[in-house]
Amino acid sequence: MRKYIALIALLVLGACSTLGTTTVSTVKAQQLVDVAVAAYKADLRAEMLYLRQPPCGLASSPPPPLCASYAVGVKWKALDEKLKAAILKTQTAIDTLGSNPTAVAASVTALQLALDELAAFTNSEVK
Repeated sequence: MRKYIALIALLVLGACSTLGTTTVSTVKAQQLVDVAVAAYKADLRAEMLYLRQPPCGLASSPPPPLCASYAVGVKWKALDEKLKAAILKTQTAIDTLGSNPTAVAASVTALQLALDELAAFTNSEVK
C-alpha cells in the first residue's frame, strides 16, 4: 500500500510543477487533469487495499497488526469524491470555457487544492 501512497505524492508533486504561473493555458490545465486522474486511480487502489484489512477496534485477541479505521475510510471516500468532482469541473472548464482563462484558472486552483488535501491526508492518516 505504501507504494500507492508514494505514487500519489509523486503525482501531486508533478502536478504542481506543471503550473507555475497564475495564467493557466488549457494545455497545462489538461496536463494537470491527466495527472489528477492518474493520482485518483492510484488513490482508489490504495484505498481498496486499506479497506481490505480487518477493521480496527474489534474485540479480537490479539489485535491485528494492520487494521482499517472506519473514520479513515469515511474521510478517504469524501476526499476521493471531492477530487473526482474537481477533475470533472476542470475538464469541463477546459472543454467548454477554454477561451475564458479565469474560469480555467479557478478550476485548476480547486483541483490543485483537492490533490494537496488528498496527499496530506494519505501522508498523515494512512500508514
